[in-house]
Amino acid sequence: MYTFTYESFLPYSKEKIMTFLLQDASIERMIPTWLNAKLIARGSSQKSGSKTILRIGKAPFHVDWVIQYEAVSDRGEFVHKLNIGPLRYCRHTRSVESVEGGCVVKDKVEYKLPIFISKRSMQKKIYRVFSFVHQRIKNDLLVFYRYDTKPLKVLLSGSSGLVGRALSSFLQSQGHDVWSLKRGDSDVKNKIIGWNPSKDEMDPQSIDGFDAVVHLAGENIGVKAWTQDQKDNIFKSRCRDTWLLSKTMSRCKNHPKVFVCASAIGFYGDCGQEIVNEDSPPGKDFLADLCVKWEEAARVLSSKDVRCVQTRFGLILDPQGGVLSQILPVFRMCLGGRLGSGSQVYSWVALDDVIYAIYHCIKNENLSGPVNIVSTSPTCQKTFASMLAKALHKGCFMPIPSFFLKIVLGERADALILRSTNVEPLRLKQSGYEFIYEDLQKYFTDAV
Repeated sequence: MYTFTYESFLPYSKEKIMTFLLQDASIERMIPTWLNAKLIARGSSQKSGSKTILRIGKAPFHVDWVIQYEAVSDRGEFVHKLNIGPLRYCRHTRSVESVEGGCVVKDKVEYKLPIFISKRSMQKKIYRVFSFVHQRIKNDLLVFYRYDTKPLKVLLSGSSGLVGRALSSFLQSQGHDVWSLKRGDSDVKNKIIGWNPSKDEMDPQSIDGFDAVVHLAGENIGVKAWTQDQKDNIFKSRCRDTWLLSKTMSRCKNHPKVFVCASAIGFYGDCGQEIVNEDSPPGKDFLADLCVKWEEAARVLSSKDVRCVQTRFGLILDPQGGVLSQILPVFRMCLGGRLGSGSQVYSWVALDDVIYAIYHCIKNENLSGPVNIVSTSPTCQKTFASMLAKALHKGCFMPIPSFFLKIVLGERADALILRSTNVEPLRLKQSGYEFIYEDLQKYFTDAV
């Protein structure tokens, strides 16, 4: 039997920390990004015998991890029995102890190993997991208690997407009441509001009384070739759907106080090395035109005293989805490298900063209009590739010329890979937002 312990200090009361840990959604916030884990079933830490199931890896090589909740004591102690892969036995205990100025959160893992796994390698893996978990708890609590803690009723579209899933679990873990906007019929029991954008159908009464609406849904722009039909689909899924949602909210008796609508830094077009911010003019290509009309559709509500925020997302990074999830296998095979000239600037942002910035936009009443959600340290593509390879301890020497990318991807190559957009998050900085990740190398080291 081996024992591993990890502890850290948090400058919050025991009550605040326990409130977070007892939320069922908090388990999703504590899944390390590099595990490639999918939540199959979510149990409740307050119900003895309840189980959470995580599926690690992809079929047909996946394995299920089962976390069974055994007990929660009044002293602030959680006990979990874990069935994890090759481990013969695993029991996890988490305790929260009050000390001067805050609390110490302590994790203890007792486990038995099969003969083919060394204690040293397992301790190293467990250390990385709990280092991530404690930092995520600290960051989530830091963001939550930076603002007033009044519970909000939030309607979220795109809740099954990369950003939507993360935002939903964050909001729920902080005690907010989160509902999903989905095509089809409403399902009050499962907190689903239905709508049918293709038929211009949405009931104003169904969204009456929400404090905030966050609209993230839209056709994926990177998957299919940009035929005229696909461009029309992209426009409809953003502009038409946003206009319908805005129009419906304007008819509510108790309309939301804030409407946060997704947009993108594609608004600025290809800017070369020029630094642009929210006051810069739009570009002159398909994505720029799309973003302009998208944001216009969201502004329908401005005349109704609803604070409207258009979040212009940069290159969102997370190993579980988006661009990073697609290129990681390539880099792990030492096939990563420069794309085109490699001098094009990428304005990136970590997924955690995306959801924290959205929450900042919801809570900060002085923010309205376009807000760039990008890190403060954009980097050229060549440096981006070398940093990712370094974090993976792999080589980076497989350049792909521009003409080949254009043959394979067509118009998408210029718009999504070869364009240079050096974007400054001016309004986020002016409003006091504090980034979790400003250093790309640190992000890659932590996340992959």
